[in-house]
Amino acid sequence: MALDRVRTLKKLSLVGAHTLTRPQYLCTRCGVRTDPADTLWKLGPGLLSPELSRVVSAVGVEIPSFERATATVSETLGIHLATRTVERTC
Repeated sequence: MALDRVRTLKKLSLVGAHTLTRPQYLCTRCGVRTDPADTLWKLGPGLLSPELSRVVSAVGVEIPSFERATATVSETLGIHLATRTVERTC
């Protein structure tokens, strides 16, 4: 494995916005890229961190309206999300 490049990723978490910088490695034999930090930190596609995704999902399931769920997340956590983001996360 050889260091291929350094990537940055922007995520929203329970404590605000973060920019994560992490290395990406390239296998010199097969050409496959790996992101060990993504696996370790459980980073997947999307804007929200895994913890914030769980909170947004729980709120979205408990409150029967995505608009009201979005407002609740905004009021309680101070994190302003689009209603579509809450709907997609749920």
